[in-house]
Amino acid sequence: MLLGLDVSRLGQPNARTGVEWYSYNLLKQLIDIDDQNQYFLYSPRSKPSDLPELPANFQWHQLGWPTNKGWSKLGLSWELLRHKPEILLVPAYVLPPIKNCPQAITWHDFAYETWPESYFPKQRKILIHGWQKVLHQADLILVPSQAVKDYAVSKYPRVGEKIKVTPLGIDQAIFYQRADLEIKSLLNRLIISKPYILFVGRLEAKKNIQNIIKTFIVFNQKNNHNFQLVLAGSSGFGFDKVENLIAEHQAEIVRVEKFNQDELAALYSGAQCLFFPSLAEGFGLPVLEALSCKCPVVASDLPIIHEIGGQAVCYVEPQSINSLINGLDKVVNDHNYQIELLAQAQSQIAKFSWKNTAQLTLSALKAIKL
Repeated sequence: MLLGLDVSRLGQPNARTGVEWYSYNLLKQLIDIDDQNQYFLYSPRSKPSDLPELPANFQWHQLGWPTNKGWSKLGLSWELLRHKPEILLVPAYVLPPIKNCPQAITWHDFAYETWPESYFPKQRKILIHGWQKVLHQADLILVPSQAVKDYAVSKYPRVGEKIKVTPLGIDQAIFYQRADLEIKSLLNRLIISKPYILFVGRLEAKKNIQNIIKTFIVFNQKNNHNFQLVLAGSSGFGFDKVENLIAEHQAEIVRVEKFNQDELAALYSGAQCLFFPSLAEGFGLPVLEALSCKCPVVASDLPIIHEIGGQAVCYVEPQSINSLINGLDKVVNDHNYQIELLAQAQSQIAKFSWKNTAQLTLSALKAIKL
């Protein structure tokens, strides 16, 4: 079978977000497990430096394209005409306008529908249009969780037969509890001088960034200002509403915008807890990453977080400041409760791997009728 993959979303080392990590780890595992099928890898740029050497059955097709703008509509379409696969997989949101073979796409979440106020109007319009195209054009829709599938089927019943769940994974060779010396070295460099609460993700409205900061300020006042809040991620939609608040509490709030995976693992390992009260998630990779580093997790009481976190997470109501404060207080100040949560972590982590993601994806693609 000749498979085409849109690899324009691989991103660059130290600058990837969730969808880009999914694209990167999926391709990395396919390279590792599949020596039977042929692959055309379509991209507007050269291969990332941290991607393994490509075996003979994987061909990188680079089309000189100045930006991501117009890639799916023009660049990818041109590549499909020049180098036609038997099946095309697009790992995020936008199918090309032409269809000269069966097409599969990964649809990561529907937050633009459930929390429309958390998106730029133009961005939301693109996603709405993209999903309408998926409904009419896709032969297979991959989703990262049962929660996303359940929502899609409840809202769009006719897509039920097309949807397959391919859960995301965790790389335990990277995300493990780091040594004290490694943690201290990183914290000194980042000027993190107190015990800290950690948030990982884009600083945006969808991640509930306003309530994260408001909750921490009240929590820290109650705890004699003994803690810092570390925000690990770049700014997104809605950041302007908290920018001044962060500046007013700069002694207590530390921003870390660029970091590699080893540094992230060290941040998890040294944290009092991961604070992740997101309003919507398609999967929630930071929850798994934190648990794998033996970092307690306080996260939203959402179906998807229960799906990946099980009994290893302290669940809170993301829109209730009181619930958020109580969750933080219980996890940070009750050592026995931390032990109780982390005792459940390994059984949850064991359910998820990028190898499994790739195997399920490959099985779903092979089931498409050519």
